[in-house]
Amino acid sequence: MPSAVYVHIPFCRIRCPYCDFDAYRAPRRAIEGHSGALLAEIASRRHELRPVTSLYFGGGTPTTAGVAGLRAVIDVLRAAPGILPDAEVTVEANPTPRDAAAFAELRDMGVTRVSLGVQSLTDRLLPMLGRDHTAAEAADAVRQALRLGLEVSLDLMCGVPGQGMADWLADLEAAVALVPGHISVYMLTLEAGTRYERLHAGGRLELPDEDEQADMYEAALERLGRAGYEHYEVSNLALPGRQSRHNRVYWENREYSGFGAGASSCVSGRRWTNESHPTAYAEAVRSGVRKPSLLERLPPERSMRETLALGLRLLEGVDLITVRERYGAERLARVLPVLEGLAARGLVTLAGRAALTRRGLMLYDGVAAEILAP
Repeated sequence: MPSAVYVHIPFCRIRCPYCDFDAYRAPRRAIEGHSGALLAEIASRRHELRPVTSLYFGGGTPTTAGVAGLRAVIDVLRAAPGILPDAEVTVEANPTPRDAAAFAELRDMGVTRVSLGVQSLTDRLLPMLGRDHTAAEAADAVRQALRLGLEVSLDLMCGVPGQGMADWLADLEAAVALVPGHISVYMLTLEAGTRYERLHAGGRLELPDEDEQADMYEAALERLGRAGYEHYEVSNLALPGRQSRHNRVYWENREYSGFGAGASSCVSGRRWTNESHPTAYAEAVRSGVRKPSLLERLPPERSMRETLALGLRLLEGVDLITVRERYGAERLARVLPVLEGLAARGLVTLAGRAALTRRGLMLYDGVAAEILAP
C-alpha cells in the first residue's frame, strides 16, 4: 500500500512551447468539474493508501485549482488515511506575483515545499520559453517563499533558443545568489507534438547543439557544486538534507498512488494511467466506469529492470544486494551480463552497487535502454 501520493492538476494559464505534459487551458467550470471528480476519486480509493509521507501536486500548474481546491484535497487525505506530521507536501507553481501571493495560505494549510518553474533568470529568453514572469518577479517569488519558511525547488533549463554560455552562467550565478534548497537542471528536449518540435522540423528554430548543451550541463554541475549543492540525481542538485523525498519514490521504484486526469499509479505490481482529458476523466469518475489509458501488470523481471534503470539516475546508484533480495538471485543473474558490458565500456561501476560513471551520466538514456531491453 503506497504512502506517496501524486495529484495531477491538468490546467495551465499558458501552454509552454516545449511542454508535452497532459495540460490544458480551460474555463473555470472545467477546473471546478475536475476538482469535484478528483475528490471523488480520492474518496473511492482511500483504502489503497497508508498514512501519507509525501504528497506532490503537479501539472499543468496546480495553482490554477485555487488555494481552496488544493486545501480540499489536503483535508480529504488528512481525514483518511492521514498525512504524517513530517510529510513533505509539494506544490508546483509559477514564479509570478499572482502565485507568490498564495504562498502564505499554502504554508498555513500544510504545504512544506514549492517547486517553481523559473526556467531562466534572463529576461531576454523568457518570452521564447512562453513564460509570463520577469527575472525580477521570479527572484521575488523565491525570496517570498523562503521568508515564509517554505522549502524551494527551482527549475532551470539549458540549451534553449538564443541561449549562449554567458547567459547560462549568469542564470547559475543568479540562482545561487537566491540560495534555494534544491535546483533542477534540465536540458531542453524536443518532444513530439510540441510547438518547438514543429518549428525545429520546419527549420524555424535554432538550438544549441548537443556539445554545447553538454558543456552547459557540465558548467552547472561545477558551479552549483562549488556553491554547496550535492548532485544526487541526473538532473537534480540539493543542499545537504534538501533532496526531494517524493521524487525518490519514483527513482527507487516504490509504490505510489496518482489522482486526477492523466495521473499514473503503481500499486501491488499494477501500473495504470487515468484518462488524460479532464472531461473524460470526470465522466469516468462520475459513472464509476474507469477506462485507464494505460494498464499493465508488471512481471517481476520487468520490475527489476526498471528498478535498476531508475535507480541508476541516482548518483549513489543501486544496491545490488537489495535488488537480489527483492527479486531473487536468478533474475538478477540474467541482467548481470548487461551491467558487466556497461562497466567494460566505462559507463557504470560495479562494486556491490551499480552506479553511473561521469561518462555514463552523460549517456544515461542509452544505458537505461540497454538495461530495459528484454
